[in-house]
Amino acid sequence: MQKADRDIYIQAPTREALLADLAALGYAADGEIVMPEGCAYDLATRVELAPAGRDAEGEVTTPATLLDGVVAVLRVTPEIAASLRGAAMTASQIVEYRAGFPVLWGGPLGEDIETAKVAKCAAVNAARDALLFGIFTDSHGIRYDVDERSRLNMTGLEAKLASGYIPDAGFSWRDADNVDRAHDAESFRVLTAEITAWTNAVHVAGRIKKAAVDALGSAAAVQAYDVEAGWPQ
Repeated sequence: MQKADRDIYIQAPTREALLADLAALGYAADGEIVMPEGCAYDLATRVELAPAGRDAEGEVTTPATLLDGVVAVLRVTPEIAASLRGAAMTASQIVEYRAGFPVLWGGPLGEDIETAKVAKCAAVNAARDALLFGIFTDSHGIRYDVDERSRLNMTGLEAKLASGYIPDAGFSWRDADNVDRAHDAESFRVLTAEITAWTNAVHVAGRIKKAAVDALGSAAAVQAYDVEAGWPQ
């Protein structure tokens, strides 16, 4: 078995571009770099390849090379190194350097504040939608499905009831626990009104949360913001 003793530097303008190129080669999945057993990787947003030489007075004779964007250093086997060097990548490139160059790393890879806000607001939207199309508990403690199909069915029946349709002997509506709950036109109207009010409250809470995220002043604060707390029940 070959030893992972080759360092391959891959530079890309963004993390997403880097991951897309590596995913096409089988070395990334689900937003993460995935290396074979025995291999490893590091990520940074800035890498400086230190000068190769200095003169007798200690002055730099070869300038440092600064790698901007996102840089992955992959510690791989000679076979994988050869395959990477021969691969066609869309946005990334392999950066060559002479053996013996020390490597000075910049700050660890992290989201800038605007990228963090976009991701956190997307998480707020996901939490909101999970509530809106999950299960609603009414004022009697009964749980009802409110997924898209259930909402459409409720809207259809509510419209029929509003038009004057009166079931001969009442009707039932199955709850989220598969229990048939007896209803008449008025009790069903109350149920759908409660769902509508709760739906509006969830949307308002989502907007408040996204405004709170937008007001945060650092990427760390954005990342620490809890999107699960504080939703209407």
